[in-house]
Amino acid sequence: MAWIESHQELWRHPKTKKLARLLHISIPTAVGHLHGLWYWAMDFAQDGDLSTYDAEDIADAVMWEGDAQEFLDALVEAKYADRTEHGVVIHDWFDYAGGLLESKARKREQSRLRVQEYRKRKREAAANAEQHPPDPPSPSEPEEPEEGEKPGKSPPVPYAKIMAAYNEICISFSKIISMEGERRRAVGARWAKWPSLETFKTVFQKAEASDFMRGCNKQNWVADFDWMMKSSNMQKILEGKYDNGRLNNGTGSKDSGPGHGRQPPGPAPGTSGFKPADGS
Repeated sequence: MAWIESHQELWRHPKTKKLARLLHISIPTAVGHLHGLWYWAMDFAQDGDLSTYDAEDIADAVMWEGDAQEFLDALVEAKYADRTEHGVVIHDWFDYAGGLLESKARKREQSRLRVQEYRKRKREAAANAEQHPPDPPSPSEPEEPEEGEKPGKSPPVPYAKIMAAYNEICISFSKIISMEGERRRAVGARWAKWPSLETFKTVFQKAEASDFMRGCNKQNWVADFDWMMKSSNMQKILEGKYDNGRLNNGTGSKDSGPGHGRQPPGPAPGTSGFKPADGS
């Protein structure tokens, strides 16, 4: 908020009384017009120089409704304005608005310095970026490759086609509705090793044909898509270790571990996992 100094002696100062007499107005009215002039000058004549304005401009600025030239002449005669070779200026303007003008000058200088510092930092940052460009981002891997899985430049993973093939072929298993998170990473890793949709279809066909994987075991365990997509499980399926008629299902037993989609347990220590038909 802008402000100017207004001294308490203004009401009874001889200059104010003279201005009131010259204009035939009351002292409070004269004080009001003076303040109007000073307030206006803070915005439109900050150096106190009125030479770029004519009498009508000044009268309009202070809301003087009488003769404009008479008002300007009265300001000069009462010593509230001075005539110079360049025009009219407000008398002792810096006594009234000096604090304001100094404050504005300080703010302008502070703003100039802030802008200067900002531009300097931008130039330094740009120069540093040219000298030390950032490293390009590393491509993300679908899954950390397991031993023996070193993905090269494989074709793009057909996630949607793999999901559709599973749901169409594996009608005995729970359906899947998305390829997100860990599932997506697992499929991507398997594709890096077996980049063929036909290979995945073979896995699903073998799973659907496997009585063991469909739950024909002592624990009624049933495989699921995520279990099939584990690296070791997918390889065992492809090798036929869960095919019907295979006593050795890859774990040494026809039985599986408890729980849906869990890998079957191995045989008890010291046993072969094979039980003769006569029970002996």
